Amino acid sequence: MIGVIDDHVKQKRNVDLCLQLGCFVYNTMCDMAFGAPAGTGLLKNQEEKHRILTHMGRVVRQVGIVRNMPWLTPLVKAWPSTQRKEQSEFRDFTKSMFLRRRNQGFGSQLDVFHYLLGEDTETGTRLTAAELAADSTLLVITGSDTTRTVFLVFFLYMLKHPSYMEELQAELIAAPDLSPPTLARLPYLNACLQETMRMQPPSPANLQRMCPPGGAVICGRHIPEGTKVRFSNYAIQRDERYFHDPDEFRPQRWLRNAEEKLREGEDTERLNEKAFFSFLIGPGACVAKNLAWMEMRLVVATLLTSYDVAFAKGFDPVAFEASWTDAYLLLIEDPFEVTFTPKAGRLR
Repeated sequence: MIGVIDDHVKQKRNVDLCLQLGCFVYNTMCDMAFGAPAGTGLLKNQEEKHRILTHMGRVVRQVGIVRNMPWLTPLVKAWPSTQRKEQSEFRDFTKSMFLRRRNQGFGSQLDVFHYLLGEDTETGTRLTAAELAADSTLLVITGSDTTRTVFLVFFLYMLKHPSYMEELQAELIAAPDLSPPTLARLPYLNACLQETMRMQPPSPANLQRMCPPGGAVICGRHIPEGTKVRFSNYAIQRDERYFHDPDEFRPQRWLRNAEEKLREGEDTERLNEKAFFSFLIGPGACVAKNLAWMEMRLVVATLLTSYDVAFAKGFDPVAFEASWTDAYLLLIEDPFEVTFTPKAGRLR
């Protein structure tokens, strides 16, 4: 990605973060899942990757509908042929990645499919080809689009608040190195990313749960067993009962714990860290949370110690944010044009 950005800088061209960050996280996830970047013999250039990423958005929209109303599946399958073709092309691509990996055999490399192709340690059974194909689509979508969303929201909000960007760059430049353990200990970097996900969680409406036998009492109301219930983590993370000025982007709210603030009589920034659900909670929580954190820290640190970033001339951040769509995942599809200026000495 750095090489692509450098080429744009040399040609004095704007960089579309939607495309470049999308291609980067897509390649990263394919490498983690299948042991090969998405471009290895399957996608020839960034234009093809962009096409597949666009098709992935169509699949997300479909999932957003049928996950809550599965009886609509026949109707969704009858969508206009263009959309159906795009969805099929994306699924065919992820299936081809899975088949390519399966042909290499179990134990050839320690990627995600190394474990999916193996036997269940308790039952001795293996996943079917259909189950593995479905998992391949799920892995690519949830492992790439969600991270790309965080990056895009992060850069939008940080560029709208130059003082925050300057403070973060100063922290990164002062760091002894950009290794994952070092980045995990940088308070302002982590605060900026956490506040980004609080403001715009990648999955705004969260996953639904089914009430257990006998039902459950939720917020003082009895919910019958078998009822599907879902809460909006976007709404909770924007609730003034838990966060002061919840619609304001304030990374500093994460820099001290609640106990310290209450002792000092200062509770105006953060009230309840437990109201942060961007990685979901419980048995259905994100299994790749640690990987996502590492990837987000590394990408942000590498870019901000290598370049100064600014909105491209004519770019409208208000219109860009207004174009976002909640469709199971937060979909960001419009171009995000920025300029990169190499820093003197190009750190690390």
